[in-house]
Amino acid sequence: MSFPSRAPEILIGNFVPFFVACPVVLARFWSRAVILKVFHIEDYILLISWIAALGVCINSTQTTKYGSGRHQKDIPFETISSFFKTLYADRLMYQFSISMTKISLCLMYLRIFGTFRPDRIFLWATNSLLAATMIALIFYDIFQCNPISKVWDITMQTGHCVSDEPGFWTSFIISLVIDIALLVFSGIKVWGLQMVKRQRVIMLATVGIGWLVVVAALVRGIRIAGVLHNSDDASWRTYDTSIWSAVEINVALLCTAAPAVKPLVKQLAPRLLGALSSSNKGGTSTYQRSGTTRPSQLRTTTKNMTVNETELDDRDGKNIVKLTKVTVDSSARDDVESLLPHRPEPVHHEDV
Repeated sequence: MSFPSRAPEILIGNFVPFFVACPVVLARFWSRAVILKVFHIEDYILLISWIAALGVCINSTQTTKYGSGRHQKDIPFETISSFFKTLYADRLMYQFSISMTKISLCLMYLRIFGTFRPDRIFLWATNSLLAATMIALIFYDIFQCNPISKVWDITMQTGHCVSDEPGFWTSFIISLVIDIALLVFSGIKVWGLQMVKRQRVIMLATVGIGWLVVVAALVRGIRIAGVLHNSDDASWRTYDTSIWSAVEINVALLCTAAPAVKPLVKQLAPRLLGALSSSNKGGTSTYQRSGTTRPSQLRTTTKNMTVNETELDDRDGKNIVKLTKVTVDSSARDDVESLLPHRPEPVHHEDV
């Protein structure tokens, strides 16, 4: 006997966002590990987050198998326990994946924009709040019931469970505020970059995709809030909360991974970014500039560079010229250049 089911919509809504994000995420890993041969802490964190997102995607097949997308009256009694187990796992993996993605994003911003003290304070504070909230909410979800098995065992007469609402509203509000703060921060930073208008519009559009994360979180939050106040036939009415969770997780992954795929794009389609100079093949790049530029001004580009200055004078001891040599680490260079329209060409001064 067949029953009405929204399982196909749930599966499509989970698998499509994941497979849209996958090429971008894998391109980032390839760019880092194979082309640049460097894997930073934020890359490892993003890898862990991506694995958790894969777990959410696979788990959606199990939730539909055991009852998600059906009317509660149509769920067989013998599968109800398995149904609640899959929902339990889904909630933990969602919280872990979305939090780790945002932590990875903050660490990447620290490497690119973290030369100014106010920016460092903001990013470290945001990262600390993310980590603390993630740990607290995961523990809250794990130990919501005592004993834990009461989460899925509806026949258990002993024990007790705390309400879902405190954990949900804490997660929802903090996550939403952090999302908006990071989007505004990145938008301001991109707007301040020295680039032609067309390039700035492209970069702002890329950052703008992140607002879809906010939209998905809002819709998901509204739908879950409705269930908390009226849980009648929740397995049927809230089938789309799983879909919006998948959209939120995978769009966040895509937006975090996208800025670091430039090395692979250069390798596969260099014409999209302009002809490559021969200096691109080395592990480091060196730029020379004459004049009175102070080293502190150059250090604001990125932490992963060294600055050496030499003062030169002519035979009469006059007209002192300062030569500044900047050596940029390849991985840091590509992080910065992912936000720039092209690589600056070396400047040579024959009079020096």
